[in-house]
Amino acid sequence: MIGSALEPYHHLVYRELAYVFVLLIIALTPAFLDVGIAAWIAPGAVLAFALVHPRALVLAVPGAIALSFEPLQLGELQLNVLEVLVAGAIVGYAPRALAYSWRNRRDIWERGLLSFESVVPDRFALAIALLTLVAGFIALIWMADPDYVSESLRTFRWTILIPVAYVVIAGPVLAVTTHRHLAVVLFLAGAVVSSAIAVVDGLAGGGIQADSITRLSGIAPHPNALALVLERAAVVGVISALLVRTRISPPWMLASVFVLLVTVLTFSRGAVLGMIVGILLILLLTRAKPLAAFGAGAAALVVVGIGVVAPERTLSFAGGGSGSLRFELWRSSVAMIQDHPVTGVGLDQFLYQYLPRYVSPEAWPERFTSHPHNVLLDVWLSLGIIGVLIAALLAVLWISRVRTALRVNDRIALAAAGGIIAAFVHGLVDQTYFLPELAMSFWLLVLLLRSNENVMESDETGQNHPKGQT
Repeated sequence: MIGSALEPYHHLVYRELAYVFVLLIIALTPAFLDVGIAAWIAPGAVLAFALVHPRALVLAVPGAIALSFEPLQLGELQLNVLEVLVAGAIVGYAPRALAYSWRNRRDIWERGLLSFESVVPDRFALAIALLTLVAGFIALIWMADPDYVSESLRTFRWTILIPVAYVVIAGPVLAVTTHRHLAVVLFLAGAVVSSAIAVVDGLAGGGIQADSITRLSGIAPHPNALALVLERAAVVGVISALLVRTRISPPWMLASVFVLLVTVLTFSRGAVLGMIVGILLILLLTRAKPLAAFGAGAAALVVVGIGVVAPERTLSFAGGGSGSLRFELWRSSVAMIQDHPVTGVGLDQFLYQYLPRYVSPEAWPERFTSHPHNVLLDVWLSLGIIGVLIAALLAVLWISRVRTALRVNDRIALAAAGGIIAAFVHGLVDQTYFLPELAMSFWLLVLLLRSNENVMESDETGQNHPKGQT
């Protein structure tokens, strides 16, 4: 399926995949194996690689998202794997950009806006990303408790600064059809590896025991954390496979369903609901009614199966379990917003306001929660009223891009749209954005939303040109 679209560029694809594979091994080895000095060598090796081929770092990010839970520990400094890759890409591209600008300074000055569009192909997404950056700076200035500034700075770095930097450098790269397909392949591939690790870990006695069941968690700190990442890749993979107009690739569909099933085995109710809504909504929008009917039937079987295997967890949402505690948490979050309606409380400041001032007696079992378990409340409290504006702009962008994708039958954009819906639906009862892997995967999906009616293609020499002008 995806592979058929890349057949004219096989030699380029294999080269890119080889570079990305080497990069991921270099970057991820210290996170998986405690081999001491490797944690220091890896960032240096990534930076050296970036000077030779920075585009590979941009493409490596999607593959690393589902494997980036463990940070690199360099003395007192913690570096996220995604942070290392993005920083390396910036180091690699910066001298190239400066040299290109100097060589073509007259042409750039004469072409003006046209030159700007070639460097920034998705101005709408970039504008929202830059507004998020501004909101993050303001949140640092007006944080509720400066005693926890280090926590806010870390969250700003991992979930705002680095993802926005990725939007800037990845925009032109993912405006190339070949690279766009590769990003989807690598995003799903990383999720497959993470899912396989979770299954092996579960068979070895790992996971978390809750409500008389074992919930898979793999390398993630919690099953919900794993589900939040895998659900996006699963939805993107399934929709990409189902909406193709030729024969579905069995390996692609098998990989997508495998990630989906592992996500189900995390027994995250929000993830299951998010995947169901994300897939079915896109199928209905594309008027694929037979597929939507089949999907609805499969979803019903999954829900019934979870009810049979884990009845206590399934029925506990409104009956005194962790689900029912959400309502008390939301009431406290609303009270917090009423006290900080304009500025919010700041990045990663929720816990330090909630525990001493807002927790209710009924929610005491979850008094150490670090976020309000609702995307809208979380954005408002973290970024203030500007966060609400950003959410509204993202909704406008989603609607606009989906309309375009439906018109030109862009299955990658539609798959990304489904992934965003899954994240939003799950985010109504859980985390959505303010973790490194979630922030990066979100902006990756936003970039993939841009329809390929204006996307660049690569010819066999690797040169970029507007789609259709080969």
